Amino acid sequence: MTSRMARPEDYQAARAAHECGRLTIDWGRGGKWQAREFARKIGWSVPLLGFEKAFTEMMLKSEDCFSTALHSSIDVYFSKPSATLGHFVDPRDDQSYRTLKFEDGRIWLAENLRYVCGDTSPTPAPIGDLPARSDGSTTRGLLYAWDSAVRACPSGWRLPTSREWRKLIDAHGGPDRAAAALIELGFDLDATGAWWSGYLWHEEACFWSETRPGWLARLLHWVPPNSRSAYHIYLEHANSPSHRHRRFAEASEQTIVRFAVRCVRV
Repeated sequence: MTSRMARPEDYQAARAAHECGRLTIDWGRGGKWQAREFARKIGWSVPLLGFEKAFTEMMLKSEDCFSTALHSSIDVYFSKPSATLGHFVDPRDDQSYRTLKFEDGRIWLAENLRYVCGDTSPTPAPIGDLPARSDGSTTRGLLYAWDSAVRACPSGWRLPTSREWRKLIDAHGGPDRAAAALIELGFDLDATGAWWSGYLWHEEACFWSETRPGWLARLLHWVPPNSRSAYHIYLEHANSPSHRHRRFAEASEQTIVRFAVRCVRV
């Protein structure tokens, strides 16, 4: 992995790099003494022992703190996340999938599931400036109702939780930057759309999680007691040719809506 100097807009990526041990601080010619004086002037904690840890934690506390630290005498370096490419053949129908093993050890399907199971719909055709997949395939997977989605993954795999989705996104730069990073690693994020009441819309990439809202979330969002819903992750403006317009978000939706499925290795 190649390290590069952090900029203020790299806050989320720097946080993720720190959690994985991929962040380093160059204290500059003045060393930690100069950094101590800087921290003292702006009201940060300056302990006698463990200053480096305290400074790093404060620097990563918020985007403003991170930007402030970068305007001091220090330089912050971090390395980009990496992933190992693999392949998996579903023994149920001999469909072949690319997989990615990320730095946390979790293995994900790098493309949408195509197994015919229960309530499924084919995804819309590519639109606008959306490029063809690198392997030339036009099959972008199927869209599943949630009850089918939780049963669709092959043996040894399962639907990811919303927490696992968030962890993956945060580890690759956060909601505003993860799409570009994941696509660069080979994680397909085409605008496969969704199906609802006989209609297909394809402006976004939508993926089910196995997580369902608890009673408090249902209460806060005025979900009717007899309504069944689950969380999904979606990529806004997924069909935009510019990565900078793409942003991950999370919401709950009725389980009869059909979204794409990604599986994670158990």
